[in-house]
Amino acid sequence: MTRRWFVAGVILLAVVAMPAVAAAQRGAGPAPARDTPFLPAKGGGVIAGHVLTTDATPRPMRNVIVTLRGDGYRSGWTFITDADGAFNFAELPAGRFTLTATRAGYPSVNYGAARPGRSGTSIVLKDNERAPQISLRMPKGAVISGRVLDESGAPLGGARVSVGLATKRNGEQTMSFGGSDSTDDRGVFRVYGLPAGDYVVSVDARGFAFQPGAIIKYTPAEIDAVMRSATSGAAGASAPVTPPAGQEVVQLSAYYPSVRTLAEALPVHVDAGQERLDVDVTVSYAASVAISGFLLDAEGKPPAGVVMNLVQVGVVRTGPSVFGRPSPVDGSFSFAGNPPGRYVITARATTAQTAANGETPPLWARADVVVNGEPVTGVRMVLQEAADISGTVAFESVANTAPPSTLRIGLTAVLSPGEVGMGASDAAMTADRTFKIAGVPAGRFRVASPTIAAMPNWSMKSAILQGQDVLDEPFEVRTGDLSGLTITYTDQITEINGSLEDASGRPAPDFYIIVFPVDQKYWYQNSRRIRAVRPGLDGKYVIRGLPPGSYRIGAVTDVEQNDWFESWFLQPLLPASAEIVLGEGEKKAFPLKIGG
Repeated sequence: MTRRWFVAGVILLAVVAMPAVAAAQRGAGPAPARDTPFLPAKGGGVIAGHVLTTDATPRPMRNVIVTLRGDGYRSGWTFITDADGAFNFAELPAGRFTLTATRAGYPSVNYGAARPGRSGTSIVLKDNERAPQISLRMPKGAVISGRVLDESGAPLGGARVSVGLATKRNGEQTMSFGGSDSTDDRGVFRVYGLPAGDYVVSVDARGFAFQPGAIIKYTPAEIDAVMRSATSGAAGASAPVTPPAGQEVVQLSAYYPSVRTLAEALPVHVDAGQERLDVDVTVSYAASVAISGFLLDAEGKPPAGVVMNLVQVGVVRTGPSVFGRPSPVDGSFSFAGNPPGRYVITARATTAQTAANGETPPLWARADVVVNGEPVTGVRMVLQEAADISGTVAFESVANTAPPSTLRIGLTAVLSPGEVGMGASDAAMTADRTFKIAGVPAGRFRVASPTIAAMPNWSMKSAILQGQDVLDEPFEVRTGDLSGLTITYTDQITEINGSLEDASGRPAPDFYIIVFPVDQKYWYQNSRRIRAVRPGLDGKYVIRGLPPGSYRIGAVTDVEQNDWFESWFLQPLLPASAEIVLGEGEKKAFPLKIGG
């Protein structure tokens, strides 16, 4: 696939450590995010402009919903453009704002973004300031259309088709949801309003256990036998016809261009406003077999209160999950309608007490199954005790910041490519600053670090379990409870601030600023040590809450969401980035210049 980004040259202009906060300035700090006002305040500021097409001769767009959001407010403002494409937001308070435009048939656009689906540029207003006239351009949405056919070339009606942006995560091809449609009687689907990009087109499987009605496949010989039976009786007589047994099959998942797996899928590229009408997919069928077995507790008895889940590995499914329950008599279970492939069966059992309290089920079981076209029987699963992970929370305050009274401690499952997880758990901090995360199944986990937006005055400093910091390094849960997890928060929050300028010294708001750690072991999805931000119209940027350490900082013109966590994206950025080292609570001014 084609990546439309390049690494911009970055030249360090200055690195100035900001002085520590003076004692007279110490205090509780601003209110936490949960206390931000819902209704926007009023002031004398104005943000106004027009929404236009991207044609060579731009035309005004009416009936566009323009949404204005301000930092520190949970609500926003909306305006519907008039015949001139105009919008006008008045009586605005001072602050930092973002603009988004939406209209049916067009992908949503953020002001200042290089293209739809990207973060926009902030508009900074001072008291009673009127921002420069805003011009928002909306490119027409692309269309991906085609037909879904069966093995004989006949159209397949009622098939669900999903279209999603193609990308790579942890070295594997994935797709994010972009739109969907169901085929009509001609087998035709049409997904519209898509931003330009590379898309995976998938057709959902049908005939699985969660869908009513089996799909029966007959051979030509069986059909001929039925026809002969229907016409062999005496003239005028109504001869009973016994239907053939046939074979129960399932329609398999398929991807353009008519392949079975997501890894084999060929992305479909569309430009803005382009219509691809030839994206045909042929589906195939396979024998539908059952997976059956027994689920028992540790004493060999059938358990109560169990929910089971069946997942096929390596297949994107946008329909409902396959759930089931074992028999209360003997613990037997069966999942019907499964094509060849790899599967994972998981089970979670709860007690009346945990169900009443809304707690995580304390018992679990898991089984890996391979289906090769024959029924799978005798799968034996035994419920195991899930672990409880307990510990304490500490707050280290230098600025006399008031600790939060409520806090949840969570875990993030660390999965290998293709691995199916059983979910993660969390727990509330109690009044004595202890916690117990109940019902954690076997697996690898990290302690989840809250975002700086969720806790603006505190940053998670460490999470020590058995001498290991499990904020960045995963720990393994096997059997038995784990205690003594000590989580420490600090109000010494790091900050990098500065401005991004082009070679002539003008603000360069059309870039992304990427900060990432020098140590590549921290290059993983949702790493707390990697950030991507857009500067405001004035070129200024702020990045808060990074852990102390050595980092690289660079700028790129465009980037797909979350690509900045991937090694293949960060490696080329290394030679065109600058180094910055952050100490605990350190605040550094770090001006950047493109090219030059």
